Amino acid sequence: MLIYLIKKSKIKVPKNVIILLDRVKNYMIIKGPFGTRYVKQEFITLFIKQKRIVYITDLFYFKKSKNSRVTQKKKQKYILFIKKKILEVSLLLTKKLKFIGLSYKFLLIHREFQIFKLNLGYSHNIFFKPSNNIKIFFVKNTTMYLKSFNYDSLSETASRIRSYKKPEPYKGKGILYENEKINKKKPKKL
Repeated sequence: MLIYLIKKSKIKVPKNVIILLDRVKNYMIIKGPFGTRYVKQEFITLFIKQKRIVYITDLFYFKKSKNSRVTQKKKQKYILFIKKKILEVSLLLTKKLKFIGLSYKFLLIHREFQIFKLNLGYSHNIFFKPSNNIKIFFVKNTTMYLKSFNYDSLSETASRIRSYKKPEPYKGKGILYENEKINKKKPKKL
């Protein structure tokens, strides 16, 4: 059981990422080629520089919890948060959206401000402007690439675009993610 918990609390760090621990202010500084992120430490953290591994213990910095289940859940959430920050700093994150359907497409209206017009089969057009930290690239007007260094804003923008026309289960038309597959339903027979 102890070996299982140790394996769960281990995070491997890529070579292009530097981790610094500030024991006085209880912050972890994650530096990489695409920026710096500051993470407030909830658990006591150890970093072994030679092996490039971060270990997270079960001990809290501020408050002690007697409930081990709550502690494990908080610890897993903290580990995922650190992994996400390491990913943001080390890679340029990309999401691909496909517009599937007859005349489902988007048009770039203003290049400098990145304003898009979405034609999704409605009687009206939908105009969309992404936030400043997200760049949109495209080759065809049916495939959109979203790129950013911030994982949360990237996934929020992609889900907001997708919410304008979610894929329908009968024909499979709509806005889909790159590897998303739809289980098509059979139409009702009379």
